Amino acid sequence: IGPLGFLLKLMQGRFYEGNAIKTNKHRLWFFIPMIKDGWEDFRRYQTDQQLNNTPCFIFSSKQMCFVERRWKDVRLGDFVRVLSNQIMHTSDPNGVCHIETANLDGETNLKQRKVVPGFSGELFQPQTFDSTVVCENPNNNLNLFKGYVERPDKRRTGFGIDSLLLRGCTVRNTDDAAGIVVYAGHETKSMLNNSGKMNMDVLFCVILLFFMCLIGVLGHAIWLETFTSMSSYIVPDSNGNYIPSVLAGFYMFFTMIILLQVHNLSLARLMLSRFKVNK
Repeated sequence: IGPLGFLLKLMQGRFYEGNAIKTNKHRLWFFIPMIKDGWEDFRRYQTDQQLNNTPCFIFSSKQMCFVERRWKDVRLGDFVRVLSNQIMHTSDPNGVCHIETANLDGETNLKQRKVVPGFSGELFQPQTFDSTVVCENPNNNLNLFKGYVERPDKRRTGFGIDSLLLRGCTVRNTDDAAGIVVYAGHETKSMLNNSGKMNMDVLFCVILLFFMCLIGVLGHAIWLETFTSMSSYIVPDSNGNYIPSVLAGFYMFFTMIILLQVHNLSLARLMLSRFKVNK
């Protein structure tokens, strides 16, 4: 929408004198946010690259051991081992580990996770694992998870959220923990929470901006139809004609929506970010 509004303002400048000032003004309006958004995208790209290239241990069926890879190489069904204080079979003899989910829900209290019932007393060897893991479809509920493990003899063992380590959590008070990947990429609960919430926020902002600009357009058109005499600061074109009210309302609509989108929303994001940091 930003470039479209810039072009409309240049078109509008044909009907007025001295549009060089307005052109430079709008260049400044869109140049500064462009630099800011570009810097934010670059920092986001750096963060994604750093997380995707973080080392992890994935079981290799060729080498028959856990080998060091990158998190971007993790695929559905892989056996992964995480160490203490890393993001995301447990070394505890009781099959218990503790995790911190501050990055997900803001809670700093440690939560207990345990091995799937029926497997805690068995020796964990990925190369001999021949059971089938069945779980629910990906969803964004961080507190709900259901599934079962089906053994070759058709025996099923159910498990819940107590046996799931979410992406973004941190293992605490445990040397290491190993498990199978059931969600990966954009199907993880953390990614589904981010995408769903953000889409609703964007939709709300679009609807709000549309109605605010629509009110401005209608008011502008009514004003032009009611007051036929033009003000002294409105200069006609070279032929002595003024902009039609419909075209003026069209310019007014995109002028208002650009101002609200580029400036007011940027200011709102800045204030909200400061509020979160202070909290």
